[in-house]
Parts: sequence; C-alpha cells; structure tokens
Amino acid sequence: MLCLRKKGKKTPYLFVAPSLFVIVMVFLYPVIKVIWDSFFITNGKEAVFAGVGNYIKIFSDDLFWVAVWNNLRLFLCVPVLVALSLLFSVILFYRIPGWKIYRILLLIPYIMSVTVVGIVFDYILREDGLLNTIL
Repeated sequence: MLCLRKKGKKTPYLFVAPSLFVIVMVFLYPVIKVIWDSFFITNGKEAVFAGVGNYIKIFSDDLFWVAVWNNLRLFLCVPVLVALSLLFSVILFYRIPGWKIYRILLLIPYIMSVTVVGIVFDYILREDGLLNTIL
C-alpha cells in the first residue's frame, strides 16, 4: 500500500509535465534568448559580443526614457481602469440610487457608435464628400 501511494503522487506531475514543457518553450526560452542576444551587436550576418555596451547606449538615450515614461503611464492606468470598472459594476449590481442613469450613460456608446460611423462614412464617401474633394 505504501508503494502505491508514492506511485500515485507522481502521476499528477506526469500529466502536468507536457503543459509545463510547452510553457517553458513558448514563454521562458524566448525571454532567455532575448536577454542573451542583448549582449551582442548584429548586422544580420554575424554577431559581435558587445557586453553591456548596448545597455549603456540605451540608458543614455532620451527617447528610451520617453518610451519608459509612456509605458509606465499605461501600466498605471490599467489598475485604475479595473478599479473603476469594478466600482461601476457594483453600482449596477446593488442598484445604488442613480444606477439607471449610469446604465444609460454606459450603453450610449454601444448604441451610437454604429450610427456615428455610418454618418461619418456617408459624408466621406458622398459624390461631393471629403474623399472626392481631396482627390
């Protein structure tokens, strides 16, 4: 009986092993490969070892820091949007006073978007519309 229990504990790992292998190959290997390749300068044919020279170059570039700032703002906006979505869903679920007004304001973009796009493209594609005027 004791031997059977030890064998039974390995079985779940055997079932999980193929999926873990796929996860490692799809996610972990590319990350390691990118980190390894970041230490080289390549011209398409050959790679020359650069050490941390690439990192020194990128950290001294102003455009890199602008990109970092833009990505940081985006990264910080996601939790705020999730919190606001949760708040609004709680308002709708618990029917806090004013929930009908919020529901209307929430659904107006879904209703109006097809109409607005249709009207805009109508103005653009008319015979005397914006597209033919530009052409």
